[in-house]
Amino acid sequence: DIQAGNVFLSAQTLLAVAGGDQPIAPGALVEAVGLADAIPGADDRLAQVRLAGAAAGNVVGVAGSRMALTPLADGDGDQVLRSAPGAAQPGDYVAITVLGVAQVQVQPGEAIQPGQRLVVGDAPGRARALRTVQVSRASGWTRAGRPWASHWKRPRMAWSGCWSTRSRGCRATKQKAPG
Repeated sequence: DIQAGNVFLSAQTLLAVAGGDQPIAPGALVEAVGLADAIPGADDRLAQVRLAGAAAGNVVGVAGSRMALTPLADGDGDQVLRSAPGAAQPGDYVAITVLGVAQVQVQPGEAIQPGQRLVVGDAPGRARALRTVQVSRASGWTRAGRPWASHWKRPRMAWSGCWSTRSRGCRATKQKAPG
Protein backbone atom coordinates (compact mmCIF):
# COMPACT_ATOMS: atom_id res chain seq x y z
CA ASP A 1 0.00 0.00 0.00
CA ILE A 2 1.05 3.59 -0.68
CA GLN A 3 -0.21 6.55 1.31
CA ALA A 4 0.10 10.21 0.33
CA GLY A 5 1.58 12.51 2.94
CA ASN A 6 1.04 15.96 1.39
CA VAL A 7 -2.36 17.65 1.56
CA PHE A 8 -2.65 21.42 1.12
CA LEU A 9 -5.80 23.49 1.57
CA SER A 10 -4.48 26.36 -0.58
CA ALA A 11 -3.41 24.39 -3.66
CA GLN A 12 -3.96 21.29 -5.74
CA THR A 13 -0.81 19.28 -6.31
CA LEU A 14 -0.01 16.37 -8.58
CA LEU A 15 2.83 13.90 -8.44
CA ALA A 16 5.25 13.83 -11.38
CA VAL A 17 8.69 12.48 -12.22
CA ALA A 18 11.59 14.87 -12.83
CA GLY A 19 13.02 14.55 -16.33
CA GLY A 20 15.47 16.50 -18.42
CA ASP A 21 19.10 16.97 -17.44
CA GLN A 22 18.77 19.67 -14.75
CA PRO A 23 17.56 19.39 -11.15
CA ILE A 24 14.15 20.88 -10.37
CA ALA A 25 14.17 23.12 -7.28
CA PRO A 26 11.04 24.14 -5.37
CA GLY A 27 9.37 27.14 -7.03
CA ALA A 28 10.58 26.33 -10.56
CA LEU A 29 8.12 26.44 -13.46
CA VAL A 30 7.91 23.04 -15.14
CA GLU A 31 6.64 21.81 -18.48
CA ALA A 32 5.34 18.37 -19.40
CA VAL A 33 7.59 16.26 -21.62
CA GLY A 34 5.86 12.87 -21.54
CA LEU A 35 4.82 10.04 -19.31
CA ALA A 36 6.80 8.08 -16.72
CA ASP A 37 6.15 4.73 -15.07
CA ALA A 38 3.62 4.48 -12.27
CA ILE A 39 4.61 4.38 -8.61
CA PRO A 40 5.32 0.78 -7.59
CA GLY A 41 2.00 -0.88 -6.80
CA ALA A 42 -0.08 1.66 -8.77
CA ASP A 43 -1.58 1.51 -12.27
CA ASP A 44 -1.69 5.16 -13.34
CA ARG A 45 1.36 6.52 -15.12
CA LEU A 46 2.80 9.84 -13.96
CA ALA A 47 3.63 12.95 -15.93
CA GLN A 48 7.31 13.55 -16.62
CA VAL A 49 8.36 17.20 -16.27
CA ARG A 50 11.44 19.35 -16.79
CA LEU A 51 12.35 22.98 -16.19
CA ALA A 52 10.30 25.23 -18.46
CA GLY A 53 12.36 27.15 -21.00
CA ALA A 54 11.65 30.51 -22.61
CA ALA A 55 9.95 28.81 -25.56
CA ALA A 56 7.85 26.49 -23.36
CA GLY A 57 4.36 25.97 -24.63
CA ASN A 58 3.13 23.39 -22.17
CA VAL A 59 3.82 24.71 -18.66
CA VAL A 60 1.89 22.51 -16.24
CA GLY A 61 2.71 24.02 -12.87
CA VAL A 62 5.19 24.99 -10.19
CA ALA A 63 7.51 22.50 -8.51
CA GLY A 64 6.63 22.12 -4.85
CA SER A 65 9.08 19.70 -3.30
CA ARG A 66 11.05 16.59 -4.03
CA MET A 67 9.09 13.53 -2.92
CA ALA A 68 10.44 10.20 -1.72
CA LEU A 69 8.90 6.82 -0.94
CA THR A 70 9.86 5.88 2.62
CA PRO A 71 8.89 2.79 4.62
CA LEU A 72 6.33 3.15 7.38
CA ALA A 73 7.50 2.71 10.96
CA ASP A 74 5.47 -0.47 11.62
CA GLY A 75 7.76 -2.40 9.26
CA ASP A 76 5.14 -4.42 7.34
CA GLY A 77 6.45 -3.26 3.95
CA ASP A 78 4.05 -0.36 3.40
CA GLN A 79 5.51 2.88 2.08
CA VAL A 80 4.50 6.51 2.36
CA LEU A 81 5.26 9.35 -0.02
CA ARG A 82 6.81 12.29 1.89
CA SER A 83 8.44 15.61 1.09
CA ALA A 84 12.22 15.43 1.03
CA PRO A 85 14.75 18.27 1.20
CA GLY A 86 16.63 19.52 -1.85
CA ALA A 87 16.01 19.71 -5.56
CA ALA A 88 14.50 16.79 -7.48
CA GLN A 89 17.14 15.10 -9.63
CA PRO A 90 16.17 13.41 -12.93
CA GLY A 91 14.16 10.31 -12.01
CA ASP A 92 13.00 11.63 -8.61
CA TYR A 93 9.36 12.20 -7.75
CA VAL A 94 8.32 15.85 -7.49
CA ALA A 95 5.08 17.49 -6.28
CA ILE A 96 3.68 19.95 -8.83
CA THR A 97 1.24 22.71 -7.85
CA VAL A 98 -1.26 22.99 -10.69
CA LEU A 99 -3.92 25.15 -9.05
CA GLY A 100 -3.82 27.59 -6.17
CA VAL A 101 -1.11 29.38 -4.23
CA ALA A 102 2.55 28.63 -4.97
CA GLN A 103 5.88 30.31 -4.34
CA VAL A 104 7.56 30.88 -7.69
CA GLN A 105 11.21 31.48 -8.55
CA VAL A 106 11.56 34.83 -10.32
CA GLN A 107 14.01 35.71 -13.06
CA PRO A 108 16.90 37.83 -11.72
CA GLY A 109 16.24 41.55 -12.07
CA GLU A 110 12.45 41.22 -12.27
CA ALA A 111 10.18 43.18 -9.95
CA ILE A 112 6.89 41.36 -9.45
CA GLN A 113 3.85 43.13 -8.00
CA PRO A 114 0.93 41.36 -6.28
CA GLY A 115 -1.72 40.35 -8.80
CA GLN A 116 0.59 40.62 -11.81
CA ARG A 117 0.38 37.91 -14.48
CA LEU A 118 3.49 35.80 -14.90
CA VAL A 119 5.04 33.98 -17.85
CA VAL A 120 8.16 31.86 -18.31
CA GLY A 121 11.27 34.02 -18.21
CA ASP A 122 14.55 33.71 -20.09
CA ALA A 123 16.20 31.68 -17.31
CA PRO A 124 15.02 28.01 -17.22
CA GLY A 125 12.28 27.45 -14.64
CA ARG A 126 12.05 31.13 -13.70
CA ALA A 127 9.09 33.49 -14.08
CA ARG A 128 8.89 37.10 -15.18
CA ALA A 129 6.06 39.61 -15.39
CA LEU A 130 3.89 39.52 -18.50
CA ARG A 131 4.90 42.42 -20.69
CA THR A 132 2.29 44.34 -22.62
CA VAL A 133 2.66 46.78 -25.46
CA GLN A 134 0.15 49.52 -26.14
CA VAL A 135 -0.43 50.20 -29.81
CA SER A 136 -2.11 53.41 -30.88
CA ARG A 137 -3.09 54.76 -34.26
CA ALA A 138 -1.51 57.97 -35.43
CA SER A 139 -3.92 60.91 -35.53
CA GLY A 140 -5.35 61.57 -39.00
CA TRP A 141 -4.03 58.33 -40.48
CA THR A 142 -6.05 57.30 -43.51
CA ARG A 143 -6.47 54.26 -45.69
CA ALA A 144 -7.45 54.69 -49.33
CA GLY A 145 -8.09 58.38 -48.70
CA ARG A 146 -10.70 57.81 -45.99
CA PRO A 147 -10.27 58.08 -42.24
CA TRP A 148 -9.37 54.65 -40.81
CA ALA A 149 -12.37 54.69 -38.44
CA SER A 150 -14.77 54.66 -41.38
CA HIS A 151 -13.76 51.07 -42.14
CA TRP A 152 -15.25 49.92 -38.83
CA LYS A 153 -18.84 51.05 -39.39
CA ARG A 154 -20.09 47.57 -40.30
CA PRO A 155 -21.62 45.67 -37.35
CA ARG A 156 -19.40 42.89 -36.06
CA MET A 157 -20.51 39.65 -34.44
CA ALA A 158 -19.73 39.13 -30.77
CA TRP A 159 -20.74 36.37 -28.38
CA SER A 160 -22.79 37.06 -25.30
CA GLY A 161 -21.22 35.87 -22.07
CA CYS A 162 -21.79 32.11 -22.15
CA TRP A 163 -19.64 29.02 -21.86
CA SER A 164 -20.64 26.94 -24.84
CA THR A 165 -21.81 27.75 -28.33
CA ARG A 166 -23.93 24.58 -28.25
CA SER A 167 -26.16 25.60 -25.35
CA ARG A 168 -29.43 27.35 -26.11
CA GLY A 169 -28.47 30.39 -24.05
CA CYS A 170 -25.54 31.28 -26.33
CA ARG A 171 -26.50 33.57 -29.13
CA ALA A 172 -24.48 35.90 -31.25
CA THR A 173 -25.31 39.54 -30.79
CA LYS A 174 -24.50 42.37 -33.15
CA GLN A 175 -22.47 45.18 -31.73
CA LYS A 176 -21.65 48.44 -33.40
CA ALA A 177 -17.94 49.08 -33.69
CA PRO A 178 -16.61 52.38 -32.36
CA GLY A 179 -16.62 55.28 -34.84
